[in-house]
Amino acid sequence: QPAPQPPEEEDDEVQITAETGPGGGVRSGRRTRRNSDAGFADFGVRLKGDKAARIAVYPDKAAKDAIVLTEDELARLEEGEFLNGSLVDYRLRFFQEELKSLDPETFKRCHFFNSSFYTRLLQTMQGGSSAKEREDAYQHVRRWTKHVDLFSKDYIFVPLHLEDQQWSLAVVCRPGLWAQQQHAALPSQQPAAEEDDSETEEDDESDGDESCDPEDPEVEAGEAEGEAEGEA
Repeated sequence: QPAPQPPEEEDDEVQITAETGPGGGVRSGRRTRRNSDAGFADFGVRLKGDKAARIAVYPDKAAKDAIVLTEDELARLEEGEFLNGSLVDYRLRFFQEELKSLDPETFKRCHFFNSSFYTRLLQTMQGGSSAKEREDAYQHVRRWTKHVDLFSKDYIFVPLHLEDQQWSLAVVCRPGLWAQQQHAALPSQQPAAEEDDSETEEDDESDGDESCDPEDPEVEAGEAEGEAEGEA
């Protein structure tokens, strides 16, 4: 009689999928307990109710700036829950990987900030709006693009976490072209024209003897008065 086979272990690995809702917004996704074939790393983690338990790394553990998803992110995919930065970063990174695979040339002309950039920028500004405060805020985040020429990109993607807990995505189109137009609109600074030495000498000579100028109205008036006195 054959020995009884042990029951198959339940596969507790999780695949996270996001759906696009009406108007292009990302709504709560689905979660299924099956092996992932969407480029996730091997989780190697069982679900145990710990919100900090790591369940996924995208696109893989060795990738630079890989997105780590935990049970907390999984719970936020339920209806009525709010998305957090990790889920927004995951969805944007998923788009990056697809674009890089399907259209590498367009991918090179794009730059993607993560969900922390705009929040960090606002924190350093501390509600200020003056040019000096904006410059100080920029100094805190300028290293984020130390090796990137933003003005050479066609599209810059910036996730925005707004005060009403909503997420938006800002897309800056062709910033280099805008910068060129702004520069062209500035008033030109032409060097001052050099004065003509001959005109200066003539002016100096006439200044030395103003009474000799026949067109001087004061001189003409003086001569007329002298003639009137002589006749009297």
